[in-house]
Amino acid sequence: STQSTWGHFLSVYFFSYFILRMKSTGRAFFIVPATVAVIALLLGPLVPIRWALPTALHLPPPPAPTDSPLLRPPSPDAPEGVAASVDARGFPLILRPARDFTTTELAAWALAHREWLRTALQTYGGLVLRGFSGALATPQDFETVAAELEPGLEQTYLGTSPRKLVPGTRFIHTASEFPGWRLIPGHCEMSFLKNPPQRQFFYAHVPNESPGGETPLIDYRQVWRELRPETRQRFLDGKIRYVRHYFDERIGSWNPLHMKSWQAMFNTTDAATAERKAQDAGFTVHWYGSQFGSASGLMKLTHVMETMRHHPETGEEVWFNHMNVLHSRSTELEAAFSAQHLRSWRYVILHYIFRGLIAAQRALYGADALGHHVTRADGEEFPEADVLELWQAVWRNTRVAPHEQYDVVLLDNARVGHARQPYSGRRSILTTWTN
Repeated sequence: STQSTWGHFLSVYFFSYFILRMKSTGRAFFIVPATVAVIALLLGPLVPIRWALPTALHLPPPPAPTDSPLLRPPSPDAPEGVAASVDARGFPLILRPARDFTTTELAAWALAHREWLRTALQTYGGLVLRGFSGALATPQDFETVAAELEPGLEQTYLGTSPRKLVPGTRFIHTASEFPGWRLIPGHCEMSFLKNPPQRQFFYAHVPNESPGGETPLIDYRQVWRELRPETRQRFLDGKIRYVRHYFDERIGSWNPLHMKSWQAMFNTTDAATAERKAQDAGFTVHWYGSQFGSASGLMKLTHVMETMRHHPETGEEVWFNHMNVLHSRSTELEAAFSAQHLRSWRYVILHYIFRGLIAAQRALYGADALGHHVTRADGEEFPEADVLELWQAVWRNTRVAPHEQYDVVLLDNARVGHARQPYSGRRSILTTWTN
């Protein structure tokens, strides 16, 4: 598209500009970067993106359909009123209407067939309601149907992405308020909590029209199975220690690795209340740079958890933690994924920018002062080879497909995670969750 072409041009131009600024004078400030950008613009489509990335970060080929342990035939006993199918990757199960539904009728259908739907969710890890445009045209419709699919929708949110409650609803939030260029790595919702959500919903109110903007789905049960036994044992022995920093919105933050303020995280402007909520969730709290009292400024949260959990319904072992979001290299690594998925040189550049930014902050302040990071319980770093092996297993078990308008996606959050690919233009994906 014209927008992505100009974005590519400007990304290469400014990157070249700052690189050459220290070595050039006069017109070279502008002419040399512009020449580099034009050459990159012309040759970019002809050069494989992976050539510009480390070999260890090349995307693995997807497994053949016969190799997928999730592959199931279309369900032969789909309830009256819907047709069921599944793609070559084996998940999620896609349900389409065989007749017209109103919102009230779809909610009643979901209630009547709730047990069948739960069995299907346990089998496939995810369900998609697709084509129910007459029943799911508004966020309020989505909330009505979601409440029948899974009662007990929740409002409390302690995740890393900033969100907003959708007006006119009680439980529906925007999926993320991060700008479109920012990618979100794969994760199971709030997996760093002792009692995370069991179900996660997404609703494509306005799907992205340009390339990108998908909500990739990741089978973390299979990720755990594909790790080598010795790697799994090192993760089990080491556990996982989370380190997160939340800035004070009254002060702001210069650090692009700080995701949100503690006011937004704990939905309060009172530092003492925020600290109490953090401690109730099992986090150890430390404050830096107090300017508004004894508890204020930059909030540091730490806590230790297991890297693997047993599925609460099946007992299966699942890679279940927030390493893929909170490891300090996550943005750098996921930029490499997006660069290859979108064929975008912009994300090749972002990969190296974040790589350099993290390296600089580590050298200056140490790993524990980064915006977010994970280590072993004893504070030691996970071996780089184990980290890269994990990321390759995640990418190998990631399914990326575009949204269709009014899609409702229901995920078994104890097993199937989600991510967000960067995008431009209009996009409105909403979410809710339940235990």
